[in-house]
Amino acid sequence: MDVLPGNVNRWLRDKEAQVRREHRAKVKRGKTLTQLIQWCLDQDLPSDLCPANSLQLNEFYLTAELLNAIDQRQRLLGHHSFRDDLSDKTRMEQAQQSDQEDKQQGLKPRENRVLVYLPKPLPCELTGQIPVVDLDVTALDLSRFSRLITVENLDCFYRLADFCLSPQSDDLIVYRGDQLYARGVKKLRQAWQALYPDDKTHPMIYFGDFDPAGVKIAISEGYQQLLLPPDDQLEAHARPLMNPEKQDTSNHTLQTYRAQLNPALQTLLPTLKQRGLRQQKMQGLALRILNIYPDKAQDGSGC
Repeated sequence: MDVLPGNVNRWLRDKEAQVRREHRAKVKRGKTLTQLIQWCLDQDLPSDLCPANSLQLNEFYLTAELLNAIDQRQRLLGHHSFRDDLSDKTRMEQAQQSDQEDKQQGLKPRENRVLVYLPKPLPCELTGQIPVVDLDVTALDLSRFSRLITVENLDCFYRLADFCLSPQSDDLIVYRGDQLYARGVKKLRQAWQALYPDDKTHPMIYFGDFDPAGVKIAISEGYQQLLLPPDDQLEAHARPLMNPEKQDTSNHTLQTYRAQLNPALQTLLPTLKQRGLRQQKMQGLALRILNIYPDKAQDGSGC
């Protein structure tokens, strides 16, 4: 075995703390230990550190001397050492450090990426305009923006021009994310909250489905405001089919938040027990800002 697998590297890094405390760590045989022993034997590490009969033993001792020998051999081979922390390294950065690739560690290609909607599309020779861009969240200067608006559904995000959004020039509008973009948006929210702890002046606004799950997401992820049609429009367009029974659990959760919510939002909870309004159905409807909590700035009309 030439390369020590990434799972063994991570296992060794976890075990090293125990070795430092106890000088050596007794480990029972298992798949990971078998892989390690086989690699040590293949690499002809000193027999006093890894005896030739190690694969026949039910227990094995990890020592500081053995760990040092493993580390030195890995670096000599141009591999990742088990001591290398790759958790904050991209695959491009890993490639500069070693010939070995460990896809289970480090930043995924879209780890820090977010989809940003551009109120003023960029000119493009191929398509005429570019309304959406994929950006690295760590490269965004958040101090340039006054509000963070997160859009729940990707189809609506791509067609925001079909909604009566009327964004401000300094709004940052992003797609909430799925398995590809959710981590980047989570980091964006955390960075926003750290930069703007006073959410009255720089609120996070959630624009999504008017159903128990959508409102629950807004509350649980720390948003202060919702973008919704006015009450009369909600009542006129909400339908039972847009509030499936599988959302009963979310509805129950909302009831536990009831006392904390803005009275204007509390009045909508009875509707949410039976009916909902998908974001796609809000095309062409007027939109207003509704505060989730009563101690925020006054509710407003329009965006």
